[in-house]
Amino acid sequence: MQDIKLASGRFDDLINWVRTNLPGDIRVETMAEKAGMSPPNFARIFRSETGTTPARFVEKLRLEAARQLVETTGLPLRKIATDTGFCDAERMRLAFMPAYGQPPMVLRRQRKTAGEIQTLSKNND
Repeated sequence: MQDIKLASGRFDDLINWVRTNLPGDIRVETMAEKAGMSPPNFARIFRSETGTTPARFVEKLRLEAARQLVETTGLPLRKIATDTGFCDAERMRLAFMPAYGQPPMVLRRQRKTAGEIQTLSKNND
């Protein structure tokens, strides 16, 4: 989803706006206004073009951004949660479970372990 480009290109600017405003309160009404549509019409067309609702789409973008930060930085989970639009670390954890099957700390540990193994194998070559 990071490089999503819809066939019509109709929502490209909106998607970029959402990505840069993940920490904010992103509402369907605001997205519709940015797209120049009424909220019901926007929701219908957005779903037909993306295959998902605007709210789920925003959550997916937040999850992707949060996962990237969890796996590539040492930032505290509460900071990652607020920076990506989750109200707190617990809400982020609850969103991670169905999306990734595990909480953020487990993903971080796995990534760290994989990185250590990769470093060890390079050092032994």
